[in-house]
Amino acid sequence: MPRILWVNAPYSSLNGYVGGLCLFTIDWKIRREDPDHTLRTKLPGLDTQALKDDDADVLKRRAEQVLEEFVQKLGAVFPDSPKEG
Repeated sequence: MPRILWVNAPYSSLNGYVGGLCLFTIDWKIRREDPDHTLRTKLPGLDTQALKDDDADVLKRRAEQVLEEFVQKLGAVFPDSPKEG
């Protein structure tokens, strides 16, 4: 199940929200020779990376993987459902 909510943004971009935080952006290419889309993240330690692909759906799936890997490094766990306490 996707954990990132993708919302249309200006200039043919998509913003990826996790909770209320915008952590990912997929932008349309800036240079003619680039692939069509570029994925950027605002996650600490990964904010200098840019992944490129002609298919935005490929980058959306990659963003899910990046988020999962980041959370695992923090030692956090996503339960299937919240437990009542």
